[in-house]
Amino acid sequence: MRHRFVLHILGFSIAWLAAGSTAGRSEPAFDWSGVYLGGAVGYGGGMTGNSWTNSGLYPRWEVDGDIAYRSWLGSIHAGVLQQVDRWAIGLEADYNWVGFSGDDSQFAGVVNGLELEHYGTARVRAGRVMGRSLFYGTGGVGFGEITKTDTSLNYDSVRAKVVGWAAGAGYERAFGQNWLARIEYQHIDLGEAVTTLQSALGSYSHRADGIRFDTVRVGVSYKF
Repeated sequence: MRHRFVLHILGFSIAWLAAGSTAGRSEPAFDWSGVYLGGAVGYGGGMTGNSWTNSGLYPRWEVDGDIAYRSWLGSIHAGVLQQVDRWAIGLEADYNWVGFSGDDSQFAGVVNGLELEHYGTARVRAGRVMGRSLFYGTGGVGFGEITKTDTSLNYDSVRAKVVGWAAGAGYERAFGQNWLARIEYQHIDLGEAVTTLQSALGSYSHRADGIRFDTVRVGVSYKF
C-alpha cells in the first residue's frame, strides 16, 4: 500500500511538471552531457525485521516485533551524463543525512532500537531525453551504518556497517543552460546486520532482518 501511494504521487508530480514546462511554447535545444553537482530534500520511511538469539538459553533465532521509522532527509549528489541521440546514460553518487529511529516497544519484552543517521548510494542513471526533459531509471549499490540499542536492560549500543542495493526512477528538467530540477523516488535495501549486545548481565546477538526504506526527494543541480 505504501509503495503504491508513493508511486502514484511521483507519477502525478512528473506528469504535472512535464505538462507545465512545455505548455504553450516550443522546446529549445539542450545537451544533457556533462558533469553536475547538486542537493535535494525529501522524506522517507521503512520497516526492519527484528530477531535475537542467545547461545546458552535460546540457541535458535527468535522473531521479535518489527521496527518502523520515518524522517525528513537532506542530501548532496554528483554525477556525469552522456547524451547519445535521444538517450542519456551516466553515473551518480549521493550522500544522505536522515533521522531514522525506531524500536519495537509496541511489543512485550525487551525493547530493541535501531537508528540510521546517514547512508549513500552509487548508481547508474539512464533515461529518455525529450528536449529539456529527462525521464530516467536508476540502480546500483547502497551503503550505510546503523546503531543498535537495547533500552530496557541498559546494554551497550553497537554500530554496524551495512551494504545493499538501491533502485528508483525520476524526472529531471533543464532551466537555462546550467540549472536542473528533479523529483526522484528510490527504494533502498541495505540487507541485514548481526550485532552482539553486551552488558553486566551478559550478552546476546541481534539481527536486523531487511533494512529497507523508500524515499521521495526533490532537488536541484548545476551542470558544468
